[in-house]
Amino acid sequence: MSIAKKDNCNFTFSSDHNDVDVKKVQFWLCECSWSKAIPVSTVEKMIKSSFCVSAFNENNEQIGFSRAITDYCTYAYICDVYVDQDYRGNGIARLMLNIMLEVNDFRKFKHLSLIATPESQSLYESLMFKKTHPDLPHMEICDLNTYVKNRK
Repeated sequence: MSIAKKDNCNFTFSSDHNDVDVKKVQFWLCECSWSKAIPVSTVEKMIKSSFCVSAFNENNEQIGFSRAITDYCTYAYICDVYVDQDYRGNGIARLMLNIMLEVNDFRKFKHLSLIATPESQSLYESLMFKKTHPDLPHMEICDLNTYVKNRK
């Protein structure tokens, strides 16, 4: 776990699957148009099969969740980025995504993709994601030269 401070509050972030409050994440996902009525068993399976970053408040209550479906070397699909309504506007989604992109070297991947809601598009644009088509919600970072640039 790592700790980040924002406006005199401590938010803790974890990529440990065991720290995820599965029932809370399932509740949040049921509120989203892309996962209405998703069963807890499906949420458990997707958490175990993905790279996840969770955010917690000072009382260790989960307040955010994000995940990536990835092969851990060339491609990641970022999805299910969610912050509890009471904590929105504090930069938590950005911090979770930065952990995903920077700490885990996702920026060195050849291809990152996601589907952005209208309200989240500017966040993803600030992280260098580009729309793939003006009329579609798909966004990506695609770097065909990543292997040349990242040679060791």
